[in-house]
Amino acid sequence: MRGLLVVNPPEPPFSVRNVVAVRTRPLRRRVLRPGQTDDELTVPFEEHPDARWFAVEVGGTIVGCAAVLPEARPDGPLAGWRVRAMATDPALRLRGVGTSLLHACAVHAVERAGSELWCTARTGAAGFYLERGFHSLGEPFDLHGLGPHVVMAGDPATVVAQTG
Repeated sequence: MRGLLVVNPPEPPFSVRNVVAVRTRPLRRRVLRPGQTDDELTVPFEEHPDARWFAVEVGGTIVGCAAVLPEARPDGPLAGWRVRAMATDPALRLRGVGTSLLHACAVHAVERAGSELWCTARTGAAGFYLERGFHSLGEPFDLHGLGPHVVMAGDPATVVAQTG
């Protein structure tokens, strides 16, 4: 068939690489924030000097991404690290892409003496985080019209052990 590209991605664990934030925008737009412009997708933490952007690529295309940066959770420990902008191409979900990305974020936090890894997860993804060492904090809430989210947190070393 003309125009059809069949990609056989590598098996987990996927190779996770550091990337610049701008390279993750097409996937973030498609998966997390459809219809947003580049300006709308630009978030203040993109250029944070201690933030790290991780990605999994297949055939030169980013199919998974996540960012981690030092940010204490309100009412959390001072040495907290926050996972943000985590997205996986829907065609590759349940293949280990997200787990590989979360592992990279947790390792990064552990290497910097992080005492907590946390995020605001879409409620549909809460099970993913629970299975990898996180726990829910509080009730779900609507996040800026993006649907229901819940704050989740875990010990970075536990997350490393659960995802490694």
